[in-house]
Amino acid sequence: MEIGGNISLSNSNFQSVLAVAEEINSKPGNMALITDLTGYIQTGDLLCLIAGSLVIGEVKEGSKNLHILQILKEIEKEGKSAEDAKEKYKLDDYSYKQLKRNIRQQEVMKMVSEIINTDMEITVKVYQHFSSKVYHFQGSVVAM
Repeated sequence: MEIGGNISLSNSNFQSVLAVAEEINSKPGNMALITDLTGYIQTGDLLCLIAGSLVIGEVKEGSKNLHILQILKEIEKEGKSAEDAKEKYKLDDYSYKQLKRNIRQQEVMKMVSEIINTDMEITVKVYQHFSSKVYHFQGSVVAM
């Protein structure tokens, strides 16, 4: 069976994902699976077991992504929209699209977390940010 498509890991943040996975895996009892290496997990960059919790995570790198994550955290806390943030922070079109993409990724991680938690009869719904050197890891705890 041949699977079509032209997605290449060379066009992704694979080195960043690998660095975060290696850091997570260096701690006893933790495990990180790089989801781009599987054909089955379509959510997040990493599926992790961290301190006994199952975590789906996105890895971001660079100061622009960190700034977008900080804005995302603020609008979540204040109950604001992406449009509000665009105006407040004078985001250019690229940064605005990046913010909306991060919001969608977070929503998908939360939905998957909800499905896993419901199916496993666990109701833990927590959103966490982890920083690793210059990489930024945002994850949703899906089971404890």
